[in-house]
Amino acid sequence: MMNDARIAAVKMILLALDEVQRLEGKLPSGDPEANEPAPQTFLELVNQYAGDRVPETELIVSIDAMAPLFPSYQFSWR
Repeated sequence: MMNDARIAAVKMILLALDEVQRLEGKLPSGDPEANEPAPQTFLELVNQYAGDRVPETELIVSIDAMAPLFPSYQFSWR
């Protein structure tokens, strides 16, 4: 079961990384019309994708594993 949660976490991270790549290495600015604040960390962005479907502990483990692969991104990972 833990592997299922970890795989789901990686999928959410990949979705968030696609958005960061689209924004040229930056976190999104949020949506004032939808009353959505801008995420302050990459973990907050991933949580927007994951909701309550993936435990945050699994997201943190996966983010910590993937963050060193992208040293050029200049935002807080968690």
